Amino acid sequence: MAGGKVRLPPRWFVVTAWHVHRWMVRATGRRKGLWPPRSGKWGALRLTTRGRRSGEPRSVTVGYYEDGPNLISMAMNGWGSAEPAWWLNLQAHPEAVVELAGGIRREVLGRAVVGQERERLWQRWRELDQKLDGYAARGRKRRRSSSSSRARWPDELSPRLNLSMARFALTPHQPTHRLTNRPIERHKFYDRRMGAPEPRTARSADGTLIAYWVAGSGMPFVMVHGAPAGSYGWAGLIPFLEPSLTACPIDRRGHGASGDGPAYALTREFEDVAAVAADLGGSVDVFGHSFGGPVALEGALLTPQVRRVVLYEPWFCEYSPQPAGMLEQFEAMAEAGDDEGIMVSFLRDFAGFSAEQIEGLQAQPSWPARVEAAGLYGRREARVENDYRLDIERLSSLDRPVLLLLGSESPSDVRAAVEAIDDALPDSEIVVLDGQDHFAHLLDPELLAREIVDFLTG
Repeated sequence: MAGGKVRLPPRWFVVTAWHVHRWMVRATGRRKGLWPPRSGKWGALRLTTRGRRSGEPRSVTVGYYEDGPNLISMAMNGWGSAEPAWWLNLQAHPEAVVELAGGIRREVLGRAVVGQERERLWQRWRELDQKLDGYAARGRKRRRSSSSSRARWPDELSPRLNLSMARFALTPHQPTHRLTNRPIERHKFYDRRMGAPEPRTARSADGTLIAYWVAGSGMPFVMVHGAPAGSYGWAGLIPFLEPSLTACPIDRRGHGASGDGPAYALTREFEDVAAVAADLGGSVDVFGHSFGGPVALEGALLTPQVRRVVLYEPWFCEYSPQPAGMLEQFEAMAEAGDDEGIMVSFLRDFAGFSAEQIEGLQAQPSWPARVEAAGLYGRREARVENDYRLDIERLSSLDRPVLLLLGSESPSDVRAAVEAIDDALPDSEIVVLDGQDHFAHLLDPELLAREIVDFLTG
């Protein structure tokens, strides 16, 4: 079947289908018309290149599949005689942007696939479409009717299969996860250049304004980030929550768009969670990760509005002590104004990021916010994190269901903390995230979202 005869639809039909598909992508704000590759099937992405003559952005929807962290597409132009404009643009300006299903955006560099790499990737595409060789043969015959068209194809391409393949690799500006080398995604919800909405604000007990956003449909889901971090850390998770929940990520006090009080205390952060719940009105669910875990948990104890609680590896230094000397080092660096040094040291020495991955993060628009978060961590959050202790008797009074999420690859001290909380709470359960550690919201947000949604909607 791979080399058998195939029929190509009329050109007018192909062009009409393109226009309808493009309209659907635009009309739905990219909610429809883009999909990820599945087992045995290719996906669809939106590619934006820079016009080789005009210099203006030009967008098109193309099929693709994944090859590790790279995306592979075919410059096929509907098997027409001419090369597609996006492919010509890419050869003139390799820098491009791709948008994937769920609002995920990547900055990439495109290039032609040649030689043995092309043969390997062609075979991968053939597995997705057994008629590929037949289509290519039909396309080749059409191209051979024009000598000028035939001359445009590089000599190193296979003479039997005259189709270019494009490989989209991450730019140096796109950070990758330290364990999998997969990209850390940035959702359009947080990208000001793509028209991100302004946050709402809730007034906390001491008068401080706490910023939060609202996205999706369903029960409000207040999301409390860790440290040193910010609401931008939920970029990859939110697209998987939006269909079932109303994601409400907050900027903790002093971070991002939130205000800050005259005197900091961890208890103020608990009040901030209750203030956001009050501003939303009605019942809410609450989620906390790492440093945000105790904040979400204690905040839930302050208000009956909280219906259910989800904690992903809440951080307690009595179980997971800070490395020796880290607190004093960070406080000294904060005193000297070296906030960026704190961030780099935290990523390198505590979180295990490589120098290349840190450089990638430094090139991101969110880097100034990360540096600001690191300064707050060095000046105050590392100290209160180190001093905070679990109040078992207080926890036992929380009569609402709690889901405790734990990575299967996380160290034993993190597991011990989660198990201690589970023992103290009257209505809780532990779910282990297979193959994950402390960063499933970056590594496998779909898995994390599935467990959250199942618990909150089941």
